[in-house]
Amino acid sequence: MSKEEINQYRWALKNSESLIKTKTFSSTSIKRDTAEGFAVGSDSDRFSVLIILEFPEVSDMAINLGKIEKQKLQCIAEFEEEQEVLILPQTFFRVKNIEFNTEKDQHEIHLQNILVKKSSLLSALKFMIVRDEEPKLIDYYVSHKF
Repeated sequence: MSKEEINQYRWALKNSESLIKTKTFSSTSIKRDTAEGFAVGSDSDRFSVLIILEFPEVSDMAINLGKIEKQKLQCIAEFEEEQEVLILPQTFFRVKNIEFNTEKDQHEIHLQNILVKKSSLLSALKFMIVRDEEPKLIDYYVSHKF
């Protein structure tokens, strides 16, 4: 991640009402060591970053692709040992903390999921159809403090 990208997260941390939104599918792992294996090492203009996602409540926006014994669901991920969780586009997070792990020479960005009420999801999608309506969507969610 570039310094500029990390600074965007720092800005969001200082502005506690701001939200981060995923724009693409994101492959994540329940296992920290697996996620760290995918973290790119630092060089002169890119920094190693581990993003730690917290889901205080069950979310339809995070799909566990691994085996779930309790519900007798088989693994649907290609690599079962990675314990993959797929984060869907349009998932909202709030930046809770940013740390630097000196032992691993790695930034850690802690994000907390902000649930979107199911009844609001359709209206949210209507906003997203027109790109310039996106700020209105963010204002709506901030004002309703989901």
